Amino acid sequence: MYSFILLSAGKGLRFGRDIPKQYLLLAGKPMIVHTLERADRIDRVKEIIVVCEKEFISLIKSYVDDYRICKKIVFVEGGKTRQESVYNALREASFDNVIVQEAARPLVTVSDFNKLIQCPHLNVSYTYQIPYTVLKKNSNNNISGVLERNELVNIQLPQKFSKDDLLYAHDQALKEGKTFTEDASMVYSYCETPVFCLQGTPYNVKITEYVDLLYGEMLLKEEFVKESN
Repeated sequence: MYSFILLSAGKGLRFGRDIPKQYLLLAGKPMIVHTLERADRIDRVKEIIVVCEKEFISLIKSYVDDYRICKKIVFVEGGKTRQESVYNALREASFDNVIVQEAARPLVTVSDFNKLIQCPHLNVSYTYQIPYTVLKKNSNNNISGVLERNELVNIQLPQKFSKDDLLYAHDQALKEGKTFTEDASMVYSYCETPVFCLQGTPYNVKITEYVDLLYGEMLLKEEFVKESN
């Protein structure tokens, strides 16, 4: 059984709106609702832990009512960093396994989530091959090296983890004062169990800027993103 951690504490400053992007409309419904609805349909998810700012709890509760989300919802206050937000949620998780997802990735389907759950490995992250050349630059803005593209992947969410592994990694990072931008790299750094790379999709975009919202609308309108179990 899984606790589903939904990160929704980001302020979306790059988006340039008065309200965080995850509460803006995408294809006629608030962005966060796309993920809430899908998590609600996954049998092995037994609770949804929404990490958000206190001021938006009542708004999300109204979404839960309006869109008839049936699963148990737990609200956790977001931290100063993404890492702290995940840590706050982990300490409230009731089950031995967790799924970590961002509200700003609203195009992940029920089928994608089920594929993640059914993967036999304990710690798993969706990844997608980088289709372009990646170079290193130095402090003078000069090219300083070439990275091997066949060894690189773009990390995508959702990810799943053993709660014990992820908590241990967070505890160690906290002790050492280290900051990570996502959790697979943290588990890799501190745990003996490997993190398996599951093939991602090109449509699993993170809505970061306004152009991403337009792209997401297009993907949904043209039915590039189709639900299937």
